Amino acid sequence: ATCAPCKRLEPIVFALAKQYEGRVKIAEMKFQRGMKVARRLGVRSTPTLLFFRNGAERERVTGFRGQLYLEQTIDDVLLDQRPVEASA
Repeated sequence: ATCAPCKRLEPIVFALAKQYEGRVKIAEMKFQRGMKVARRLGVRSTPTLLFFRNGAERERVTGFRGQLYLEQTIDDVLLDQRPVEASA
């Protein structure tokens, strides 16, 4: 990681990979090495996290976000584990 937000995000992504092992595939792509892919996906800044489900992009997060935010995104977007709303 070269940018400051990327450096802060890296240990969070590694922790999430461990936490969701076997349920979600987490991959890292270095922007400089994958510029063609980044352009094709419309990545314009770093860090950018793309969330895919069944081969289609479902969510995009640009900039630094904390672990809880990313856990909620994974649960909601990829695992369909939205919290059940309490009925009154």
